[in-house]
Amino acid sequence: MSFMGEMKRRKVFQVAAMYVVVAWLLVQVITSVETPLNLPDWVDTFVIVLLAVGFPVALVLGWAFDVTPQGVRSANETEPAGVARQSFATTFSIVIQALVLLAVAFLVVDQYYLDPDHREESSQTAITDVTRYNYRFAVGEHLVPTYGVSIAVSPNGASFVYVGPAVDGTQLWVRDRDKLQSTPVQGSKGAMQPFYAPNGRGIGFITEERSLVIISKIGGSPLTIVDGGLYRVGASWGSDGYVYYSLPTGLVRSLATGGGDPEQITIPEPAGLDQINHAWPDVLPNNKGALFTIVKDHSPNQIAVVDFSTGQVRVLVEGKLGRYAASGHLIYVREDGGLMAARFDQDGLVLGGQGVLLGDQLSDDSVPDLAIARTGRLLYVTRPRFTRELVWVDRTGSWTSVDPDNPIRGLRYAVLSPDDTSVALSTYTRPPSDDGQVWTKKLPRGPLAQFTFKGAVNMRPSWSPDGRSIIFISDRGENRDAWIKRADGTKEAEVLLDDPEVIDEAFYSSSGEWLVHRRGKVLGARDIFAVPANSDAAAIPLVTSDFDEVAPALSSDGRWLAYVSDRTGQANVYVRPFPGVDSETQVSVNGGKQPVWARNRPELFYLNGAGEMVSVDVLPGTDFRTGAEKVLFLATAYRDDFFHAAYDVTADGQRFVMIRKTDSGSFDEELIVIENWHEELERLAPEN
Repeated sequence: MSFMGEMKRRKVFQVAAMYVVVAWLLVQVITSVETPLNLPDWVDTFVIVLLAVGFPVALVLGWAFDVTPQGVRSANETEPAGVARQSFATTFSIVIQALVLLAVAFLVVDQYYLDPDHREESSQTAITDVTRYNYRFAVGEHLVPTYGVSIAVSPNGASFVYVGPAVDGTQLWVRDRDKLQSTPVQGSKGAMQPFYAPNGRGIGFITEERSLVIISKIGGSPLTIVDGGLYRVGASWGSDGYVYYSLPTGLVRSLATGGGDPEQITIPEPAGLDQINHAWPDVLPNNKGALFTIVKDHSPNQIAVVDFSTGQVRVLVEGKLGRYAASGHLIYVREDGGLMAARFDQDGLVLGGQGVLLGDQLSDDSVPDLAIARTGRLLYVTRPRFTRELVWVDRTGSWTSVDPDNPIRGLRYAVLSPDDTSVALSTYTRPPSDDGQVWTKKLPRGPLAQFTFKGAVNMRPSWSPDGRSIIFISDRGENRDAWIKRADGTKEAEVLLDDPEVIDEAFYSSSGEWLVHRRGKVLGARDIFAVPANSDAAAIPLVTSDFDEVAPALSSDGRWLAYVSDRTGQANVYVRPFPGVDSETQVSVNGGKQPVWARNRPELFYLNGAGEMVSVDVLPGTDFRTGAEKVLFLATAYRDDFFHAAYDVTADGQRFVMIRKTDSGSFDEELIVIENWHEELERLAPEN
C-alpha cells in the first residue's frame, strides 16, 4: 500500500481536520472570554502556541493508534475492514458536523451577546432623546490637568479613560458605564493624552518622556512602539493597524504592534514660516485620511484633513481641535472655546456646509478635553476662564493684588526694574488680533502704560542693568528679534540683536557686558547663546544640543547660568559656569522650570515638578554646589511657562511678583456627558 493510502487507512487526515476545527473553536472561546474573566494578557498567546505544538503530536498519535469499539489499539493491529471504515466515516462525519454547528452557534453568541461593541451599540438604539448630565468623580479618582486632551472614550461608548492621580504623579484611569468607580490602568504611570484602539479593548498614550506606548488590552502589559522624540500633541489608532502621531517632521505613523520605521504622512511648512507643526490627529473610520490641527505661530490654528492615498492636505476651518462624528459631521473647537459642527464627507474628504455653533462652551485657555464615541456619546470638560491678575506673593505663599483699585489682567510675563519701582509686562490676547504687547507700570499705584505698538508679537521684556531701557522680543522685522527701547518711551525702538534664526529670549548680564539670548522655536532646536555687548563679535554657544534649552537666567554676580532642559524627557533646572561650559549641575530632581536668581544673595528660585515654589542656596566655593531644596509655597495657582519665567523676585528676595490665575477653582471641573448626541447634530447641522 502506498504512503498516502496508509495515511488514509490510519485516519491521519481525519485526525488533522478534527484537530484544526477544535483548535479554532478553542481560540475563539479564549479570545472572547479573556476580557470578561480578566484573564492575563498572555493566555491567548499561550493557548495558540500550545495548540500549534500539539498539532504534530496529534498527527503522530493518529498514525500510531486507532480508536475502535474494543478501545484504543495500535494502528498496525487494525485491519482495513470496509464495515469498520464505513462506521468510522459515519461517526467522524457526525462529529465534524456537530463541531461546525457548535462553532456557528458560538459565533452568533459572541457577536450578539458577548461582543461589547455590538451589545453597547444595540442598547443605544433604545435611547431616543438627547440626554445631558454632569459626571462627578470619586475622591482620589479625579481628572488631573495635563497639557492636551486628557480624556478618550471607547468607540462603543461603554467606557472612557482619563488622566488621574497616582501616588507619585499621574496615571490613567478607566471608567465603565456600568461601574460606580474608576479603575487605574496598570503600566500607565506618567501617561498623558490617551486614545483607544479601534476595537475598544486596548488603549495607547504618550508619556512625559515623549514616548508612545500601547496596551493591546486594558490590564495587559505596555508596549513602547516609539521610544522618545514625539511632540506631545496627541495620537490616533486607526483600524488599519497603525498609530498616527506627531514628530518635528510632521504627522507620521507606526505599526501598533511595534517594529518598522515610521512612515511620513504630512510635512509642515519650512522653518521660519508661520506654520509650526501638525497636531491632534484623528483617523477617519474609512481609513482614507485623518483630521489634524495645523498649529500656527501667531495666527489662528486650522483644522485640516490629509488624504492618505495622495498626501494632499486640505484646510477645512479655523480651530484648535477637530474630531469626526459618525453622524457625518466635523466637530471642532474654535479659539474662543465655541463648539462647532459642520457636515463632512469622509469619502470625499470635503465639508458639506458651513459650521454651526452648538451652544456648548469649552475652554478657551488650552486644548479642550473632548471625546466622541461612534454611538453618539459625547464627553467634554468645562473649565472656567482664567483671569490672570498681577499679585505680590511673599515667601509663605500669602498674596495681595499689586493694585487692588486697578487690577491688571490678561498677563503673560512680569519683570521688575532693578530698583523695584516699575514693572514691565507683556499681555496675552488670542489670535487673530495679536499675541499681546509690552506695557509698563510705576509701582505701587501708577497707571498702566502701553510700551509697544508695532508688530503682532511683542513679549518677554527685560530691563537693562541701569533700568533706563527695556529689551523685548518682537516680530516687527523679518522674524522675531531682540529690540531695545528707552523705558520712558522717548525714542523709537531699535534692533538689538538680529539673527536669521528666531530669537525668543534676550537679556543683559547685570554688568552689562553680555547679551544672553535663546534662539529657535522648533522642538529640539532651542539653544542658548551669548554675545559681548556693543561688539560685532560672533555669538558664543552656551548650551546647544538636540534637545530644548530654554529660560536662561544669570546670577547677579555673573558666575552661573541657570536654564531648563528636557533632555531626560522631563523639564529640569540645570546650572553651568558662565561663560565657560566645562561643567554642569542638575539642580532640580523631579522636574523644574522658570529659574530666577535672587539679586541680594546667592539663592536660586524655581518651580519644581509638583508645582511648588522652591529655593536653593548656592554654597561658597569655586565649584557650583547647593544646599537642600526648600519648599516655599504651592504655586499651581500661578501662571506656568516652560519657555520663560513668568514671574520675578524683588531685590531683597522677600516677595515675588506673579501672575495669578483667579476663578480657576480646583480641578473638580465638570465632565459633561451627552447621550445620543447624533440626534442633536442632525437637527442643528442637517444635510443640505
